Amino acid sequence: MKIFDTLRAVAHACLLAAASASLAHASGMNMDGAMAAASGSGIVRAIDAGHGTVTLDAGPIAAIGMDAMTMAYPVHSKALLTRLRVGEKVRFTLAQHGDSLQIDSIEAVAAR
Repeated sequence: MKIFDTLRAVAHACLLAAASASLAHASGMNMDGAMAAASGSGIVRAIDAGHGTVTLDAGPIAAIGMDAMTMAYPVHSKALLTRLRVGEKVRFTLAQHGDSLQIDSIEAVAAR
């Protein structure tokens, strides 16, 4: 079981790196200073406050060429995790911070 957790973590890291590279190399994007954010939505599947990540079953994020997938996203501030609950539908914003793509904002979406 531990090997699967390790493989999953490696896969998530690779996907996040690929998404970051895709975002950094998007045509016409000015990477000097702050970059534009990309928005997405999904369902919270897990929260890891220790590692500062939230696992989301997210829809596609067209702005950065990401298909729909379930993965652990790092948050820019661990404080963002305190108001989340597993199973909640959320909207979030991703932004480039150094070499990593991180969630800058995340909020629950009211059930309809």
